[in-house]
Amino acid sequence: MTNDNLQLVVLEILLKDPSSESPRIDIHAKTFNQRKLIRKLHAKITAYERLEIEANVAELREAKATIQQLSEAEVNDLIEDILVAYGKK
Repeated sequence: MTNDNLQLVVLEILLKDPSSESPRIDIHAKTFNQRKLIRKLHAKITAYERLEIEANVAELREAKATIQQLSEAEVNDLIEDILVAYGKK
């Protein structure tokens, strides 16, 4: 998984309402850590599987596996990069 794709998947988790016309970063995004990110990804994967939505499940699983392999510092850097890009840091 490329870094850009990983950032897009993580951004989708950090956004309060990703489908909104003007999506906003969750106010608690700055406090997300590796564990919380993995839990949110797992919840999203489970929800998609229950609803039998095949669209992003493979990409979400790949992102989850990638994040599990990263160190906590690398995940924090990834989140920080996203927040900086959105002007929230």
